[in-house]
Amino acid sequence: MNLHVLIVDPDESLLELYRAYLARSGLKVELASSGLVFVEKLYAWKPKVVVLEPELPDGWGDRCVDELTRMPELDRPGLVILTRQNPIMHRLRVFACFVKPMPMASLVDSIRAAAFEADRPNR
Repeated sequence: MNLHVLIVDPDESLLELYRAYLARSGLKVELASSGLVFVEKLYAWKPKVVVLEPELPDGWGDRCVDELTRMPELDRPGLVILTRQNPIMHRLRVFACFVKPMPMASLVDSIRAAAFEADRPNR
């Protein structure tokens, strides 16, 4: 499976764990530890799924969501959130929500399901 996933989390040690596990699961992974890097990679790399920790410093979690809402719906990646209930969940269709730490196998399953959902017409 050639599924592109962009993960944004301010914890760089967690990002490397995500990359290692998801790569072993056959996913293509890009990482961002800040909102600014996330926005750059979102448009340059065009991932099928975004895994977002919205608790980014300086309000960047909201800015990341703003960027996602600006994308045309058909080009918008599937979204998996790494937090408890969050107001952004009402602004975008969120496929899955996890509280860290979560089982990595469940994260991979949700990423694959979110990619499938993102490809469906009339989502």
